[in-house]
Amino acid sequence: MLDPFQGRARVRFDDSGCTVVLPSQRRWAGAAFLLLWLGGWLFGLLTALGMLASGVGRFMIVWLAAWIAGGAYALATFLWMVAGSETLRIQAGQLEVSRSIPVWTRRTRSDFSMV
Repeated sequence: MLDPFQGRARVRFDDSGCTVVLPSQRRWAGAAFLLLWLGGWLFGLLTALGMLASGVGRFMIVWLAAWIAGGAYALATFLWMVAGSETLRIQAGQLEVSRSIPVWTRRTRSDFSMV
């Protein structure tokens, strides 16, 4: 007989309910590209910070804010590709969905009456 829980997901039952952990799909080619891209991004950031120290105007400050936001998004995407996971937890009439990367977790909870 086949085990119904073979695969990437890990299912755990305990007294409080059921937990399903789904690791993100590991896309190594995309992760390698993002790692190289982040190296270029870091070089651009250090260059812009050097220019900012020499007295460049407001445009550089706005550009730098957008540059940092883009880099943070790329870093979060890289971490998701390499080590991210999604957890579904059913307990006490609630469904909790957590999405995690090594430095951050986002959780949402819903009552079964709302699902």
